[in-house]
Amino acid sequence: MIKKAAIILLGAAIGIGGSIGLRHVLMKPHAPVEASIDPATNQKRDEEERRKIAWKIIAPRIEIAQEESLKALETRTQQVLSFFSERQKCIPEYDDRVLSFRSKLELAKSKFPGAEKDAHTSFLKEEFSKIVFSQEKLREVVTRTTEDYVRDVQSIENALLVKIRADLQDIPECVDMLPDLKTEALFRDRFESVVDGLSKKTGSDVKVDVGRFVGSEIATAIALRVGIAVAARLGVSSAILGTSAAAGPETLGFSIFAGVIVDQIAGWVIGWFYKPEVDIRKKLNEELTGLSNLIVSGDEKTHGLKQELGVLAERRKLVRDAALREMILRPSH
Repeated sequence: MIKKAAIILLGAAIGIGGSIGLRHVLMKPHAPVEASIDPATNQKRDEEERRKIAWKIIAPRIEIAQEESLKALETRTQQVLSFFSERQKCIPEYDDRVLSFRSKLELAKSKFPGAEKDAHTSFLKEEFSKIVFSQEKLREVVTRTTEDYVRDVQSIENALLVKIRADLQDIPECVDMLPDLKTEALFRDRFESVVDGLSKKTGSDVKVDVGRFVGSEIATAIALRVGIAVAARLGVSSAILGTSAAAGPETLGFSIFAGVIVDQIAGWVIGWFYKPEVDIRKKLNEELTGLSNLIVSGDEKTHGLKQELGVLAERRKLVRDAALREMILRPSH
């Protein structure tokens, strides 16, 4: 009994001693864990977290801007379809000229020895250009559509920058780490500067510079691509396309291929002229509807305006997102 009591007392003493020792260790003053970390490191981590929060705040707006860009694409390409729809109203007048006495006279004259064999074709082409549309009008509507779309995207981006600045400028921490938020002009200049820098680093496409984003230059390049694709789809030989493209695509752009397309339409009419059973008015309406759809929407073998502008929108989005990430997530120094 005495032995058992002694063991109990010994265990209690050991327990009490251990408790006192552990309490002594826990109560002993010691530096906080953070104190062992460099203050500059702590500050850097805090700033990184604040930047991530700022990005989460603005990220939805960036996605909305892209959605707006794609909606603008649909609206602008409708301009081309509307152009064709409006000009097709002139087909009855053109049909009358195709079947007129003058047309038949030009055809008869072309059959005489030494006469210009293409006189009738030239007549039909000239009348089509005067009554329905010329190659210049076709070029104008395609390039204007692209230029208008570029302006739409620029407007959407400007509005995006205004909204982002409004979201962040009321947060003192954001203003401290993002000094470009101080004024709207400063913020926009910073965005354009970063975009330009990123374009130079990545080596942007010289034909479609999504960094500089100049409407006239982009319109020339995209209209040229669409023109080549559509002309090839209409059966124009690769030799003619190659020669036309080499003739000066940077200055003439879509004009060459608009001319090729108008020539092709005249060729169709000549073929129908020799087939009395063909309703030229109806056939030309059908072909122009198909041509307008091909220019705008393309097909399984051809990139139309929508596809080309869609690629442009996606490439611009990549540049825009990268620039904003650079501005928000990375220190400027």
